Amino acid sequence: VLFMRHGQCRSNTEGLWSGYSDERDVLTPTGICQSKQAAAWLRDTFPTRNWRVHTSTLTRAVETGQIVNQVLQGVLMEPDSRITEYPGERVESLTSLADRLRAFRDERSQDDFKGNTGTLVVTHGFVLEFMLASGLGLERPTVVHKSDLHAGTRGLTTHANGGISAFGGPALCDLVMWNSHAHLITSDLSEAV
Repeated sequence: VLFMRHGQCRSNTEGLWSGYSDERDVLTPTGICQSKQAAAWLRDTFPTRNWRVHTSTLTRAVETGQIVNQVLQGVLMEPDSRITEYPGERVESLTSLADRLRAFRDERSQDDFKGNTGTLVVTHGFVLEFMLASGLGLERPTVVHKSDLHAGTRGLTTHANGGISAFGGPALCDLVMWNSHAHLITSDLSEAV
């Protein structure tokens, strides 16, 4: 199952901690281009897939999912709060995060990406960091220092806006690909499809 971090949003460029109150936290023009480029890469890499796109409930993920789904011509699922980012341990315990992610992952299966069906989950950096740490058997979602600002330096596990990761195995805990973002490298993001 493929997981994507949302495109660049206002909080990423302004150094804001957007958390879960995000009425004004929309994608930037760069974020829109990142979303289009990721979708074009998925379409070109997996041309026979019929896509289901899941998003968190936050605006930046929903907007990313809508853009990606338009390019993929898939099925955009109802936003799911279980894959939503909350501002770290200050609001939610790691146990609570693990429980809700496990519930979401339990509904996904390897069948979600077999045959001609593809599943893309548009979520957030902290959620992806936690999934990586869990898959590696680490207790914490960040391997090295994380700043207090969401947009700040986040360490070795940082996931790029518009980057794509893949998890497999029975519980989607096996890391298959981490933070692929070569599809975003271009001299001008306005060149997005």
